[in-house]
Amino acid sequence: MKKYIQLASLIWVLALSSNVVAENLLDKVRAYDLNNYALGFSLSSSANIYKGAEDSTIVYPFLTTMQESKLTNDWLVVGEGDVGFRFIRGDWTFGAVGRIQTLGFDQSDDLVGIDQRRWALELAPAVNYRAWPIQVSFKPYFEVSDRHDGFVGQLEFSYPRQFERGYMTAGIEFDYMSDDYSSYYFGIRPVESSPSLPAYEPGSVVNTELKFAWGYILSEHWLLNGRVGWLFLDDDVKNSPLIDDDQGWSASIGLAYNADVFKARDGSERYSGAPNFRIKYTALRDELNTKIVRDASATAPGTIIDVEDLLGLSSKETVGQLDVLYRFGGFHRLEFGYSSVERSGSVTTASDITVGNQFVPAGTAIDSSNDSQTMRLSYGYSLLRDEQKELGFTAGLHRTRLETKILSTITGEVESNRPDPILPTIGAYGSVGLSSRLTINAEGQFFRLDFDRYEGSLNYLRVEAMYQLGRVGLGLGYSYYSVKLDSTNNDFLGSVEFKHQGPSASIAVAF
Repeated sequence: MKKYIQLASLIWVLALSSNVVAENLLDKVRAYDLNNYALGFSLSSSANIYKGAEDSTIVYPFLTTMQESKLTNDWLVVGEGDVGFRFIRGDWTFGAVGRIQTLGFDQSDDLVGIDQRRWALELAPAVNYRAWPIQVSFKPYFEVSDRHDGFVGQLEFSYPRQFERGYMTAGIEFDYMSDDYSSYYFGIRPVESSPSLPAYEPGSVVNTELKFAWGYILSEHWLLNGRVGWLFLDDDVKNSPLIDDDQGWSASIGLAYNADVFKARDGSERYSGAPNFRIKYTALRDELNTKIVRDASATAPGTIIDVEDLLGLSSKETVGQLDVLYRFGGFHRLEFGYSSVERSGSVTTASDITVGNQFVPAGTAIDSSNDSQTMRLSYGYSLLRDEQKELGFTAGLHRTRLETKILSTITGEVESNRPDPILPTIGAYGSVGLSSRLTINAEGQFFRLDFDRYEGSLNYLRVEAMYQLGRVGLGLGYSYYSVKLDSTNNDFLGSVEFKHQGPSASIAVAF
């Protein structure tokens, strides 16, 4: 029910801007000058508040405006980790944004036995009032990467100022974290607890952060910017056995260049003569990670089978993927994709194990196979498309068929399962031509399922550079694919987790 309420809030934001849509919103989006933005690299450092976890320092690419976005009327939102859109209605702005929540830790010698708290993808409707010198904004983020069921409400008061050669903004932010949210990041479940790390449940909390951002225009095309933040933790967070500090900090500095690479739309449909049919074959050098939890009954604990480690299957494979794209009506597209992985192996068990309802003693020779097939069919609509660039959204169906067989030389077949539900997906895609031959493409799809006897998630991301030689294109890229499925269906009682990621090379032919 929570997910439906959260999705309804996003729909509510769109409904508030219905009169804007009536004013031919799509034409405004397609005529928008993306050269208002600059691309750069930033050096960021932040304190990790968890015990034994190291502070982080990273370099990452970023997109930014040359002015303070809180004072512009741009529909595209970028900044402070957010990416999204907004509509301006007088002194009010309404929109929706997404971000990668980086709170958490990967490894810590002081937190042995505690499950890692991982990054999460979060979405939020956004409301901002800016009639006063002090602007007020509110964003209730809910998590869609299946880490937890909680949410965080972000209330910010900011004072932005624009100058001839730059800008600066000071602000204070209050982050309300729900019980589920704070328990995931700061709590300790009884199953994780130990004498040195006792069980702990913080409840809902409010953290406070002081922030300052600035930007200085070095020249017509160059921008130097930076941010600093100081985080004050709620008492219930500070009292958590996971936490080592009372406060946290973050700082970054970046340099961005506006190359004016985007071509303005001239109103003509120059893409109408472009090929409408494309076949692409991609070879991916994947790192595979497959886990199966198989229960003997609905109440018995399951056995975790790490397919690569326990069964001796290869963790690196070259995988082929076929994609077919058909365009129609200028802004519409249909896509079909297919890929498969087949692996087999033989091992001798080093210790006694139980697989399903079968006991396998140590020293037993086991032959196994793991085959996966992935098919997807989706419809896409391009909000923006011209000769150089494209941006759109997709909706479709995704089927991943996983078949694992385990055979013992003593007992014969020990285990065989084949979960293959058909799952809905939504996603986005985009591309930009950097020259007449070189194009950067990106796409992503995801789903979350909690229905009947199935619960699961899917994440798919791909980034690719394509070099065009007439109607033939050659590409290099990177892809990430992850499926997790929990089932109480008698045909497959347990769960399966399948991931693969790695570099790719592709060839495409357009007609």
